[in-house]
Amino acid sequence: MWCLPRWVVAVCLTACLLPHARAQEASKLSVKTSELPPPKELSEALRKELLGGPAVRLLNGADKVVAEFWLRKGLPVEAAADKLKKGITVRDLKPGLLVGAVRFSEKWMDYRKQPVKAGLYTLRYAPQPVDGKHTADISEYPDFLVVIEARVDNDPAPIDMKKLPDLSGDSIGSGHPGIFMLAPNPQPAGPPALAQRPHHQVVLNTGTELVAGGQPAGLFGLGITVVGHSPAE
Repeated sequence: MWCLPRWVVAVCLTACLLPHARAQEASKLSVKTSELPPPKELSEALRKELLGGPAVRLLNGADKVVAEFWLRKGLPVEAAADKLKKGITVRDLKPGLLVGAVRFSEKWMDYRKQPVKAGLYTLRYAPQPVDGKHTADISEYPDFLVVIEARVDNDPAPIDMKKLPDLSGDSIGSGHPGIFMLAPNPQPAGPPALAQRPHHQVVLNTGTELVAGGQPAGLFGLGITVVGHSPAE
């Protein structure tokens, strides 16, 4: 399961994270930013060359950090000038692309209700496979982020989509990748904020720089759904 539509101008990465049963209620979640540098457990290439800017921290009702996100300094996209003018969509991202990293301080559930143990993971972009097994009712949107344990993901280059499912599945001890749905964020320039969505989903909206041909190409919307799962589950 991997999902998201084509969005113009800003694309929302909605990493769907359903908290463990012991986590605080969604209504008590809050967001803060911090100048916390990327974790030293990340490889040098990922930590210093690709990830930057403030960390986005998700807190529960007791102000305890339950998840921290570090986004790529500039998401690379191959697009001509006319395409950039019309607007970039999530499908302009290369499958397997490194988008960021996340650290969970407690167990979380992914979009398929699979447990993701506490720890540090990279986040890679993956569109939903067109294989006859993944139907439209599986997810509201057909694009995802998948998690991979940071200890086994050291190269910033895009990962081959033939290898990505197994790397992610092995990271969470499942036969299926650990996935977080991507959803729209119409205001990528705004400060990180939580927003309610249909189907009892809560999204963390934020954004990062887009890069084309090595040059800044505007903002890319990131929406991290911190509560929610597939209606098919």
